[in-house]
Amino acid sequence: MKGPFVLAVAPNGARRTEDDHPRLPLDPEAIAGEIAACIDIGAGMVHLHVRDTQRRHSLDAGYYRDAIAAIRERAGPDLLIQITTESVGHYRPDQQRICVRQLMPDSASLALRELAADTSEAQLTGRLLREMLEAGAIPQLILYHPDELMHYRQLQAAGLFPNVELPLLFVLGSHADESPHATLSDFLAGPVGDACWMVCAFGRNELPVAREALRRGGQVRVGFENNLYHPEGRRLKDNAESVALVAAAAAALNRHPACPDVCRTMLSPTKHVAEIAP
Repeated sequence: MKGPFVLAVAPNGARRTEDDHPRLPLDPEAIAGEIAACIDIGAGMVHLHVRDTQRRHSLDAGYYRDAIAAIRERAGPDLLIQITTESVGHYRPDQQRICVRQLMPDSASLALRELAADTSEAQLTGRLLREMLEAGAIPQLILYHPDELMHYRQLQAAGLFPNVELPLLFVLGSHADESPHATLSDFLAGPVGDACWMVCAFGRNELPVAREALRRGGQVRVGFENNLYHPEGRRLKDNAESVALVAAAAAALNRHPACPDVCRTMLSPTKHVAEIAP
């Protein structure tokens, strides 16, 4: 597999602080500076988390607007900025959906297990997905286990989710346990269809999983949200070093990071999928 790929950076996440790494960015200016350095190396997309004044994970639209404005000022108007809707055990599904509606950002990641846990929630989230598509925003579904792929396709077949190929993020491992309970091959054995898929992995697994994804035609997300350490065992200097490792691995495979405009094109959920039996 040759050609461009989406290289996304997740510079902070919802849980870590400067106690975990002094270069972990939390306030808008620090986030913007870290992202600007990553863009210079090849990142075309950012997965953004924001914090409140107490350094706690927040889905407040005001905090998001402040961070996005700072990023635009430092990184320019073209960067693809994706907000998270992650609950972190604090936000209800309705609050997660409200956050997206208040911002209607370039993109938003939505965890299927958090936002479609039952038929009622799936119907409400499906409505949000249609609103996002109508507005030109890019939803990316987060899947933590291959079984969730079939659940997603069943929601489509039932008419609860729109019948387009939404981009997918396969998460391997967790903050509590870096060892993935499923492999990338397990995910790809499911009904992926023509979806534009991306991976992220935790700790020591981040770069090996990124390499495998690059070989198999996928997209990659890296950054301090998931990993702080270099394959040599030392702590990474910053998020840019993490991005540089993936860019170098891609070059060895004749792949190159896509610019933001190409990232948008690759992730845009424009293809209709074939009818799938529930």
